[in-house]
Amino acid sequence: MTELDLKQLIQQAFAGVQLERGLSLCQLEAIDSRHELSPQEFAKLAEKDVTSNWQEVDKADLKNCECYAHMDAQSFHYYLPALLLMILENYEAGEMWCIGLISSLDSRQASASQRFTVLSDTQKQAIAHAIFHLLELNNLNHEDQKVLQRSADHYWHQFKSS
Repeated sequence: MTELDLKQLIQQAFAGVQLERGLSLCQLEAIDSRHELSPQEFAKLAEKDVTSNWQEVDKADLKNCECYAHMDAQSFHYYLPALLLMILENYEAGEMWCIGLISSLDSRQASASQRFTVLSDTQKQAIAHAIFHLLELNNLNHEDQKVLQRSADHYWHQFKSS
């Protein structure tokens, strides 16, 4: 599968996905920084973010967000395709957004079982292809390679079709 085919597969698999009741980037940052906000103030933060079309989310906002550990299943489902496309285009070893994305795909993480349940089989197949593509590029740093390989062997291999 070419990288262009893979990108199209991701776009098709996640077409129409919206944030719904998930946490927006601004809300995730507020949680991460432990801001004391009223429920109304917290809800209003989502109005600052694109929540209806993941393809319109600003890449700079995704790169600057270091709060992937706080993502609930809906947030993961919404932001994941944009992050996968970004890492395929420009893997940046040591950058927090890459580390956060790669670790969020590790099925051994406590939150993984909850996050992965909202994904369709088609979406899981697209993710698996992205993971195996990244592994084949051989440009990952040692730790990222190790985490992705472990994730692929432990969980994602079952969704990779030829």
